[in-house]
Amino acid sequence: MMKKPNLFVVGEQKAGTTALHELLKQHPGIFMSDLKEPGFFCKDFHKESDKFHHKRLFFEYRSEEKYLSLFIKNRDEKIVGESSSVYLCSRVAAKEIFNFNPHAKIIIMLREPTDFLHSLHSQYVKERTELVGNFYEAIYLGEDRKKGKHVPETAKAPSLLHYDERAKYSENIERFYNYFPRSQTKIILFEEFKTNNEDIFDEVLAFLNVSRDFRPNYKISNPYRTVKFETPYRAIHNPRLKKIVMQMLPLSVQLEIKKMLDLIFLKASRNKEMESDFRTALKRQFRSEVEKTGRLINRDLIGFWGYEA
Repeated sequence: MMKKPNLFVVGEQKAGTTALHELLKQHPGIFMSDLKEPGFFCKDFHKESDKFHHKRLFFEYRSEEKYLSLFIKNRDEKIVGESSSVYLCSRVAAKEIFNFNPHAKIIIMLREPTDFLHSLHSQYVKERTELVGNFYEAIYLGEDRKKGKHVPETAKAPSLLHYDERAKYSENIERFYNYFPRSQTKIILFEEFKTNNEDIFDEVLAFLNVSRDFRPNYKISNPYRTVKFETPYRAIHNPRLKKIVMQMLPLSVQLEIKKMLDLIFLKASRNKEMESDFRTALKRQFRSEVEKTGRLINRDLIGFWGYEA
């Protein structure tokens, strides 16, 4: 009998979830799904997306049978898991995961909010789910977007572009704490993981109670990249075309095609620096949230993330 997934890396986006997923995949006692971001348990986003687009365009993994097919190749490893970084901001995913497997372990990754939102915006611009290229303008469209204005037709789910809501870490974490005991949850700070990934990965293995003798191949996962050829890249990422491909081709072929297209159309780059005055303004906005999150997870995030001033 196939083992149910018992590990969920639930986000946040742009906080190292891809790198951790790839490290975990290398461990002989851990099976991680080949597909990252199946998004099966964020059923609120499924409904929101379908209502916005008037059809089922995103979130392909809806049935439990199809979802479990992602894990059919596991060889009875002790840990079977997946990573979907929108679970953290979903209002129902924590409950859905608990109902699916109350004994599951949860990993939450956090990043300093201004850097997180800046990087998230750049990612969405690259994916064409955000069409406002200026970060400052995108942030301050938030209130209008909550009223249904200025939402791009390419958005997977409109609320994913409510950037200020995405930085409400304490609220998002609390939902998981409401269902899972803290002994089943682990918080990782992106900045610590980035500078000391070997020690943090060792902590993760201890948390999962698997062999800590294994040493993975550490490499950069999901580096910042920009699009080389805008028009054809936009064409091949048309959600309707992608949906047809997903229905026609097996997952292994889809993933190989994605790798090939990324090599052709993307180039390594550096994200533009955020203006210091704007960063300061955002830090003022998020300071109370950072303090609240620090109390929740028992960390001095005000000091760690530089919010003292």
